[in-house]
Amino acid sequence: MEKARPLWANPLQFVFACISYAVGLGNVWRFPYLCQMYGGGSFLVPYFVMLVVEGMPLLYLELTVGQRMRQGSIGAWRTISPYLGGVGLASVVVSFFLSTYYNIINAWAFWYLFHSFQDPLPWSVCPLNGNRTGYDEECEKASSTQYFWYRKTLNISPSIQDSGGVQWEQALCLLLAWLVVYLCILRGTESTGKVVYFTALLPYCVLIIYLVRGLTLHGATNGLAYMFTPKLEQLANPKAWINAATQIFFSLGLGFGSLIAFASYNQPSTNCQQHAIIVSLINSSTSIFASVVTFSIYGFKATFNYESCLNKVILLLTNSFDLEDGFLTTSNLEQVKGYLASAFPGKYSEVLPQIRNCSLESELATVRQDLGLLLSSERSQGRFSGQPLVSDLCVTSQMPPVRFGSHSPRGAGGGGGGGEDLLVLTQREAFVTNFPPPPSPSTGALFEDPGPRVVSIAFTPGSCAFFP
Repeated sequence: MEKARPLWANPLQFVFACISYAVGLGNVWRFPYLCQMYGGGSFLVPYFVMLVVEGMPLLYLELTVGQRMRQGSIGAWRTISPYLGGVGLASVVVSFFLSTYYNIINAWAFWYLFHSFQDPLPWSVCPLNGNRTGYDEECEKASSTQYFWYRKTLNISPSIQDSGGVQWEQALCLLLAWLVVYLCILRGTESTGKVVYFTALLPYCVLIIYLVRGLTLHGATNGLAYMFTPKLEQLANPKAWINAATQIFFSLGLGFGSLIAFASYNQPSTNCQQHAIIVSLINSSTSIFASVVTFSIYGFKATFNYESCLNKVILLLTNSFDLEDGFLTTSNLEQVKGYLASAFPGKYSEVLPQIRNCSLESELATVRQDLGLLLSSERSQGRFSGQPLVSDLCVTSQMPPVRFGSHSPRGAGGGGGGGEDLLVLTQREAFVTNFPPPPSPSTGALFEDPGPRVVSIAFTPGSCAFFP
């Protein structure tokens, strides 16, 4: 007799699981970058059009398929039509490749967590040089956050040809990250249903903390104004529409099979249409909310760099022309530069190559979708009182184990105690409608599909930082 499929304890667990799965780094890193890149507030037009045209229908489709067929991705599509079995298999393959590198971000979060029990935070100050007479020269030229990231966290190699070997500290953090994923999905919906309350709500608590502090930082309004200033001409840019569609697809996690797996544990009478609308709107609202938080912090960083640049120019001109201290200010800098250029053309031409061109607009335009925003958030942590506690909350909120667990082959194939994983695909008939139930997840499930765990070690050498 076939064992009954487990169920979510209540519909709220399912909604929280979908939110934990959908809301992630794409909301915090990629969406603000796209919003700034394609016209600020204007980007919201193609974004919400694609949400209605593409996101909600496909999300509703996946939830309906999983809830109706009550199987993982492969079995569900095979039941619909024998010719669609490859769709489910493709989702497993995609999830396999994604899980090989995605969990390395959890490893970074653990690395920062272990180093955050210090005051001051190690990435908020530069280390001393060898003879302890000053700060490390490389750190002073860059910044303390960049130095800690590239030299301590990644231990970046000199070139892409030099692998640098496996960074065993990162490898151990990666092992711990996979162990956390395993514990979260150990008992299927029984354990995952409890974890999602934490993974779904903690990021919002941290974002609220960041928002309150970020809006009080000097220069926060510069970042918000730069982001939301609309550039209507971008509406005619086809790349804006393409990237909006891509962002919707990636952020909701469509096509990986995980949503089908989640919905397969629903009661048949669950209103999946309502859940699709709720999850879609919460995901998009989170993206906008995270953009406000992100760009308030990025505005602070850009303003800080801009004012530091101006102060260096003021110091240079004051020393070069023996000006009285306090005579040069940011308000009269351009006027005095013009006077010095006309009154002392020869001396000014000698100093000119050393004068940096300071521009707030240029600083704001350097926003990146990748680690630039992460480094900005690290720098902002140094502005909080109680730095270690805030840092602990921040790095913990960047560890969404449910998402990583559902992107593992077990989650993609059906999740938890009843899912089909890659090991099953290699040892059993892959294209039959129903797989025999796999062993209990408590008996070695961590080692049933070791492929992603082993392959992900390849992302720990120092040369990996050179890859896009």
